Amino acid sequence: MILVCDASVVVKWFDARCESEVAEARRILNAHRAGALRARVLDLTYYEFGNALTHKGWQRRDVTAQLDDLELVCGEGLPLTPGARALAAAYAAAAAREPRRSTQRSRRSITSTARSTSGSVSAMTSA
Repeated sequence: MILVCDASVVVKWFDARCESEVAEARRILNAHRAGALRARVLDLTYYEFGNALTHKGWQRRDVTAQLDDLELVCGEGLPLTPGARALAAAYAAAAAREPRRSTQRSRRSITSTARSTSGSVSAMTSA
């Protein structure tokens, strides 16, 4: 089983000060180490984790070392954004279900909204 952990869990593995639910987070880490589950993180988690440690007063070199340790524990972060293939497949699926006229209707409403707000914008800038 793969468990994707966010920064709030990961921080508790490395610095339990001022944290709640530390025992639960450590159980996840121990289960990962024992092979009962596979703990992974998103690529964004590295930024969040580093930021959290910095706000807790950690020095830059120590934060860097902990980021390296996190990579050893969880591996490379899973990408938050889908790849080009996944985006193309999602677009094709959406386009196959979406009637063309609703797209045209939304374009018209965007254009009319832009026209109606352009007068107020120019009035504000000339004042």
